[in-house]
Amino acid sequence: MLPQARVPIHRDKLWVASLCCSLLVAVLSMLIKQWLGDYHGDLPPQPRDRAQERQARYDGLQHWRIHALQQVTPILTYATVILFSIGLPYYLLPQRALFIISMFFGSLLVTLYLGATVCGLCYPRCPYKTTFDGSSHI
Repeated sequence: MLPQARVPIHRDKLWVASLCCSLLVAVLSMLIKQWLGDYHGDLPPQPRDRAQERQARYDGLQHWRIHALQQVTPILTYATVILFSIGLPYYLLPQRALFIISMFFGSLLVTLYLGATVCGLCYPRCPYKTTFDGSSHI
C-alpha cells in the first residue's frame, strides 16, 4: 500500500493519463471520420473517372493504414477506462460504502465484458463482438 501522503499524487497521475488518452481518442476519431468522409465525397460525374478516383482514394487509405488507426481507438478507450478505474479506488477508499458499491459494479462490468469477449470467440454468429476477439472490420 502506498503512503497516505502519496495517494493523491498517484491518483492524479492516473487520471491525467486517462484524460490524455481520452483526448487522443477524440482527436483520432474525428480525423478518421473526416478521412473516411473524404473518401466518399466529391467524386467526378463520369463512371470511369469516379471508379479511378475511388480506387486511388482506397489505395491511399490502405497505404496510410487508416484501418490500423481505426483499430487503435477502441484500445485507447479501454486504456482510458482502465486508468480512470485504477485511480478511482484511491479516491473512494476513505468512503468505505461508496468504495464497496463501486467495486461491485466495476466487477460486474468486467465480468460482463469478459463474457461478451468469450462468447464472441466461441460462437462466430454471436452479436456480442469486442475489439479483442478479432472480429471487428471496417
